[in-house]
Amino acid sequence: ACWISSESDDGTAAHRCLARLGQYQRGNAIRIANRGLGASVQDVGEMMDLVAIAVAVARGETGMDRRAGDHGFGETPSNLAIWGEDGDSESDIRRHVLESDLVEAIIALPTDMFYNTGIATYVWVLSNKKPAARNGKVQLIDASSFWQKMRKSLGSKRKEMGDKHIADVTRLFGAFVEAGLAILLDTDGKEVGREIVVAGDQPPAAPEGGKVKLAPLSRIFDNKSFGYRTITVERPVVDETGKVLLGQKGKLKGKPQPDSSLRDTENVPLAEDVDAYFSREVLPHAADAWIDHDKTKIGYEIPFNRHFYVFEPPRPLAEIDAELADVTARIQAMLTELAA
Repeated sequence: ACWISSESDDGTAAHRCLARLGQYQRGNAIRIANRGLGASVQDVGEMMDLVAIAVAVARGETGMDRRAGDHGFGETPSNLAIWGEDGDSESDIRRHVLESDLVEAIIALPTDMFYNTGIATYVWVLSNKKPAARNGKVQLIDASSFWQKMRKSLGSKRKEMGDKHIADVTRLFGAFVEAGLAILLDTDGKEVGREIVVAGDQPPAAPEGGKVKLAPLSRIFDNKSFGYRTITVERPVVDETGKVLLGQKGKLKGKPQPDSSLRDTENVPLAEDVDAYFSREVLPHAADAWIDHDKTKIGYEIPFNRHFYVFEPPRPLAEIDAELADVTARIQAMLTELAA
């Protein structure tokens, strides 16, 4: 994790942090003390730097020399930064930084970037002075393809981000725009070039006989887009005749008894009305169901793969058959030569 004070909103702080990430890549770990926060969340130690940075950003203490600052940068592993069930520590951390509107951007890094692990990692850009255009929003940047091979591997580290990669990510962050990555492919499907295409711009022309593959690179979402409510759906206990059994005491007195074997849960986006979702998705299939609102929980997840996934349809069956026929014919020709 690295913390850097910045007075500008043009991406300069992000560039400085990513440049320092280059030092991290070469083995010089940049770490900040957890400031006593570790005792209560030992199960999510990998996110402790992010927690410490979030606290410091909120207090305006992100400068390395403890001078007031407005930006903080943290690096987290994918399994903790992105996923986690509602109510768990990781989800609560994501909920806090998103509902406090501290997150400016999250940048996905390439795999195989660090000495001890090859898993995907993410850089979180936190700020307590977000520009008006960024209020209530988060920018996701997929820089997982921005890498070059190292001349010599160091443990699990086989890739690194070059200066151009860092500059491209910095520009995307500073511009705060949605963009795609146009990959130019020749007739053999080999990459011959790539170009960043800002939303609204025309993608480059395909090479002769080749094609252009366009994938999302930078996307912007409302904070609430990552939140959801987990509702508990109950159904009643019935006797042999199908009659609903009512509770005899307590808060269930006179009400249908829930059947724990039929209990289920549904995740409802925060931006959607729970009752409308329940009427549309549940009641048509279970007319006797109801929601136990006392068990409702709020969680946050940031599924990068889902937001940046691009479906590639399979090749036409006729094309595959023709290719198989050609391969079979060549094999038969070689066998004929061997038998001659």
